[in-house]
Amino acid sequence: MYSNHTATGRVLACCHQHHHHHHAWNRLKYSTSRSQSTSSFYTPDQFVAQLNHIVPCFNLFVPIYPTPVQYIFYFLSYFVLSTFVMPQLFEGTWEKLSQVAVKGAEYDSRERQPHPKCLEGTRVELLNYIHRLSDTKEGSRLIWLHGTAGVGKSAVAFTVAEKMRNLKVTERTKIEKRLAGTFFFSRKHTERCTTGYFFATLAYQLACNFPSVREDLNRIIRENPALLDANKSLRDQMEGLFLKPLRKLQIRLRECPPSMFIIDALDECVSETEAADFISLLANALREPDLPIIHILLTSRSESYIREAI
Repeated sequence: MYSNHTATGRVLACCHQHHHHHHAWNRLKYSTSRSQSTSSFYTPDQFVAQLNHIVPCFNLFVPIYPTPVQYIFYFLSYFVLSTFVMPQLFEGTWEKLSQVAVKGAEYDSRERQPHPKCLEGTRVELLNYIHRLSDTKEGSRLIWLHGTAGVGKSAVAFTVAEKMRNLKVTERTKIEKRLAGTFFFSRKHTERCTTGYFFATLAYQLACNFPSVREDLNRIIRENPALLDANKSLRDQMEGLFLKPLRKLQIRLRECPPSMFIIDALDECVSETEAADFISLLANALREPDLPIIHILLTSRSESYIREAI
């Protein structure tokens, strides 16, 4: 039996009214929230900008009339740092992020085998509906798929992830896919029953999918290594590890179909307060006008604290 009805939800973006759509599909429901939202040579100024970008503590400046000696100094400094010093720092930072990222939270991880997925010919209408939402460019959406235990929410999440993983951002790319990141919560695993590792995990997956943000992400972590600490403020982690890299992609993805993040079984997070705060942060983030259009598929049981936060 399939029914469709709507209920007015909370306003998630200033001056825009939003609705949460609740559809029953074999006791499985889903709702959405939407928010609008050539020269080959460096000049001295460009050299110093590059140096300060690589090593902010240098805080160098360019005199109004740099001498040839100063120009040569900047050139040699940039060359030595970019060739010999930064690759070592870059790899060290990337390795730290790789170690903190929870591999078992990825949708296709070995830790989650056997992977639940929708059998061919099942959940067709629901999957088509989610896929239509994933293609919309009018604004970023939070799509909430909710229902009681055992109705197949994780199977839908896995199936959607597989679909998005097989879709390229553009026809020209070989690496960048529309699946930007996944996190499947689980009470059985220490690192997957908390939001403390969530943004580090998504940042790692995002940078793997979009290598162009990797350098900026490494710089952010070098400047604030505490962002990789699971006890760090969730708001700070979201800003540094999630929003800043995404802002770098706004122009790159402007004409592309939206990317998608998939979060499964949020109710498996052991702290209800933590989960509610997490949802509020994500909902507010989707209102930002300087982010690319992204969609987040969130699945959970129909818990009241999650419903209120959304």
